[in-house]
Amino acid sequence: RQRLQRARLQKLGDWLPLSDPLDGWRKAAYAAALEQIERRRPDLLLVFIYPYASGDVGLQLRQATRIPTVFNFDDSPSCDDMHPVYPSRWHFQRMLAWEDRIVEAAAAVIYVSRRNLEKVRERQTPQNQGKLHLVRCGVTDRLPPPAARARRPEAPWTILYAGNMSGWVEFFDPPGRTPAYKRVLAAWNRLGQHTRMRHDFKGSTPYYLVQALRRLGRRVPAFKDRFRFELIGNTYPARMIERALRHANLADVVSVRGALPHHEALSQLQAADVLFMCLPGRPDGSPGGRISAKTYEYLATDRPILAALPAGENREYLEGQPGVWITEPHDVEAMTHALQDIAGASQAAGGRACFSRRDLLRTVGYAELTRKFEDVLHSVLGVTACSQSTRPGSIH
Repeated sequence: RQRLQRARLQKLGDWLPLSDPLDGWRKAAYAAALEQIERRRPDLLLVFIYPYASGDVGLQLRQATRIPTVFNFDDSPSCDDMHPVYPSRWHFQRMLAWEDRIVEAAAAVIYVSRRNLEKVRERQTPQNQGKLHLVRCGVTDRLPPPAARARRPEAPWTILYAGNMSGWVEFFDPPGRTPAYKRVLAAWNRLGQHTRMRHDFKGSTPYYLVQALRRLGRRVPAFKDRFRFELIGNTYPARMIERALRHANLADVVSVRGALPHHEALSQLQAADVLFMCLPGRPDGSPGGRISAKTYEYLATDRPILAALPAGENREYLEGQPGVWITEPHDVEAMTHALQDIAGASQAAGGRACFSRRDLLRTVGYAELTRKFEDVLHSVLGVTACSQSTRPGSIH
């Protein structure tokens, strides 16, 4: 299967009965979990479904032990942002049936996106609908201090993005010059696919943002060359990024750095002049269910945020938050106006605009999210204890 992937023949691997690289892990995880269960006699099992193979292990454990089990989905198969394309409609229906089996077997299921939760809830029986709970991702309650940055008056403002971008592949070849063999291979791989959403993946790159920066420089000469875009946390090979920057004509504005320790990345976020967030565009205008985990880390700072997001969960969560400018992923004109507003606010504040979001931080901090998570677990333990006429279990 892995050799087929390297040869770009994954389509064959989707249909042939080949071994899964995670099969060995499933067996080892199941055996290790059973050993722990026999030794510790837990009142409840908690399964974090990432990768999906852990969900298979959780289902096996639930069936073998009959211990109440809580499943936590970080990434739902029902989300057409995270899973816009399946190899076929049959593969799609099989994954939804798998997710529904988990809901049926679970004592509770936790999701991080309200829209994805509601999408799953619509498919469930009334008895199972109450099992679904929303507990979002969050951020540490104790942020590290901002990283030191030079503050020369003539220094450009830094627009910072943390994490990977999925759209670089759009620029791996020069515009209009994709080799014939790649076009043929892409057409072959599309045969029989079940496409749920056709994204504009350029929206998950700095491409549209840089067009806005250049447009702003032409309109307001004082802002020309005043911004630099920096990405931290990239895991793509450097040669691929260099090629994409060259083909998209972004290399003069954009710099890309590799992964950083988490505390260092949080320090960099707090030191930036502007934070940028983006997701692939949804050309049909329908709302998506994805919400980026960096949303909460950005909101924990006092930095202005430019969010280029399509309709859906992430955009809805950010609407109305102080110091947040929201545009469509491809809307260069709206980004231009937002950048001008942010630059104006920074100048009015003496070079660094700040926006207090302390009240919001209390709701997205780990302490509050831990309380919500525990509420779900205790509710399961309480129901179980009452039904068995035993004391509620404890959580360790």
